[in-house]
Amino acid sequence: MTEKKTMRTLAERRTQLSAIDAAILIGFFISSQIVMISAAAQTTLAPAKTRNNSAAMTGNNAPTLGNPSVIYIESDKSSVPLHPVSVNGTHAQATAFTGNGTLAGIPDTDTGTAYFITRPDGSVYTFGNGAVVSKVGNGILTYTFDAIGHYLPDGKLHDTGHIIVKSTSGNLDSLSEKIGLYKDWYDASGNGMTTMWFWN
Repeated sequence: MTEKKTMRTLAERRTQLSAIDAAILIGFFISSQIVMISAAAQTTLAPAKTRNNSAAMTGNNAPTLGNPSVIYIESDKSSVPLHPVSVNGTHAQATAFTGNGTLAGIPDTDTGTAYFITRPDGSVYTFGNGAVVSKVGNGILTYTFDAIGHYLPDGKLHDTGHIIVKSTSGNLDSLSEKIGLYKDWYDASGNGMTTMWFWN
């Protein structure tokens, strides 16, 4: 009986020690994590380099837009009337457009498709895609675009938006990896004008 009692006492002490060891280990792990988090929070972030080698500060410095690198002006013509379509279950209208302009000093044509969704507040969300083809050389630039617009008292739809360059080739290759910000307007006959500024 004494031997069994002794064995039970030893087993109970082992269990108690295991519980104490576990508590110590958990406490050590938690304190280590707190120290690691605190150290990480105090680490100064270094500037990250973007693909065009300009510094993009990830600390407390405010980003800057810089200056536009290219200004693009285009006269446009859209097909009218717009035809109804469904975009992911949402009622929209679509049109094909063509334009002629000068991009980086190179005359070009621009063709694409635009989709219009009228919002409850009366604003118009426009999005689509297009391709600019150089009239001199063999340059091609493809892009997607998004814009928000409003009909003003002049009866024209005035948009403010952006394009993202998707691919470039030939004498338009220098415009790769750029984003364009633009303003445009279209009248009821489908005539329009676009002015765009490009940033790296």
